Amino acid sequence: LLSVGLMIILMVTNRELPFFDALCISCSTISTGGFGIRNDSIASYNNGWTELVVLLFMIVGSINFVHYVSLARGKFSRLWDPELLFFFIALSGMTLL
Repeated sequence: LLSVGLMIILMVTNRELPFFDALCISCSTISTGGFGIRNDSIASYNNGWTELVVLLFMIVGSINFVHYVSLARGKFSRLWDPELLFFFIALSGMTLL
């Protein structure tokens, strides 16, 4: 579902993005592989929205799947899990560096 959602959002935010490119980007973004089909990767599309959407979905794709299952079951207390909190703290710290 994440890959399909990302592909749709990419095509809506960047009308010049071909379907095949959106498909490949969505598959590599969710797996956080960072692979691109062009030499410049995401930069070759020259679109800030594309970069932002890919960045957000890379973060979403790196969260443990157990948290998604817990949220779907209505267990919002899993949002305070030490693993998830450490992840966001480490991500924020590395971003500030």
